[in-house]
Amino acid sequence: MFKKKAVNDKQILIFVRLIDASKKFLVFLALLGQLVSILPQKTIQAQAITHEKVEYIEEYDDIKVNRDMFANIEKSDIAVDIEIESMRSLNEKVFRKLDGSYEVSIYPDVVHYLENGQYKDIDNTFVETTKELKNKSNAFDIKFPKTLTSNETIKLSQDDYKINWKLINSQTSVFKTSNESNKNSNKSVLSKTSSSILYENVLPNTDIEYVLSGSKIKENIYLKSYSENMKFVFEYDVSNLTLVQENNNIVFKNSQGEIVFSFSGLYMIDAEYNTSENIILSSKQVSKDVYEVTVIPDDEWLKTAIYPVLIDPTIVNPTIPMSLVDTYVLQSSSSSNYYDSYLMSIGGGYGSEARGLIKFNLPTLLSNQVITYAHVEFKKTNHTQNTFQINIFKNTSDFNEKSVTWDTGRPSFSDEVVDYFSYHTGSPRVIF
Repeated sequence: MFKKKAVNDKQILIFVRLIDASKKFLVFLALLGQLVSILPQKTIQAQAITHEKVEYIEEYDDIKVNRDMFANIEKSDIAVDIEIESMRSLNEKVFRKLDGSYEVSIYPDVVHYLENGQYKDIDNTFVETTKELKNKSNAFDIKFPKTLTSNETIKLSQDDYKINWKLINSQTSVFKTSNESNKNSNKSVLSKTSSSILYENVLPNTDIEYVLSGSKIKENIYLKSYSENMKFVFEYDVSNLTLVQENNNIVFKNSQGEIVFSFSGLYMIDAEYNTSENIILSSKQVSKDVYEVTVIPDDEWLKTAIYPVLIDPTIVNPTIPMSLVDTYVLQSSSSSNYYDSYLMSIGGGYGSEARGLIKFNLPTLLSNQVITYAHVEFKKTNHTQNTFQINIFKNTSDFNEKSVTWDTGRPSFSDEVVDYFSYHTGSPRVIF
């Protein structure tokens, strides 16, 4: 048995890794563990936000570490040894590394769910039954039929709430599945939080894919070619919930009027990464607890799109806090908010400048640490220009990622360039 005690001021290094599951970017922070300074509340394009949970790190004294072995190794490259499970939160893990330092991994979506007072690992890989596939362990259960027809429903349940839905006039389609559980020697890279299931040709030239990721259920509608006046009609049968349309969004409320589930913002993206939010979403109640939701993408945009086109409605639990949030603002669409966008646009000019915005939570256990370096990694798309420079600035005010636009709510920032990256063809990685 290991003897445990709280870390003292002799602890050498603590690392913080913020991992974006969408692969837009990665942020790495290394912190010096001499408990002598106050962490600046505003760091690179980010701001510290109050964290509710007061935590402490436990040290395993009986493990002898020869730190000289790691003297010439980049600190972020030192392997993780064990997880300190008592330090878990919904979206955080704490690891002890082989050199005796600690790494806190902060994820932008939940990686744990609470069961009987303990945080358990989310496992969204599928378990097969005779007729269905079900995710293995999460705060919610979701069941997909092996064969999708116009009569078969997808079944979502959490606590006393249930949502069963189907695509009206769906053609028969047998599932194809992918559990994204590739082995990775880095224990902080989680392999079982995501999985997907695909139904091909559910409508003419149309596939539907469902992707489970943490607390989200992402529905990808793939249009393989243009068809005139496309629309999709879904039927929702709910229990202990009411479906409510609020502007161009759908929410599911309980009897107290609290939002339990909601659709995130709808958008379309084509094969050249052109995007549009011109999608009409409408709903009507057809009987007790049964609703129809109609999705109508803009026909004029679809006429000129490069196929395939992805339409993305996602079911989320809006009450779960996000540790890492991002958006961007676009000068040419100055009143639009892009919090739900699949991509972050950066750069441009001549009236179409785009600026990325990022902020993240830091755990209270790091409040007395000193940041010694920061590592931010973006992944560029295939259609990003081959030569460019990205500058990073420090925000001097906060922003609301769900409402900020070019016209309203943009944060002020320092004129000093904190760091920059000049890119000239090659790797898709953009690293600061």
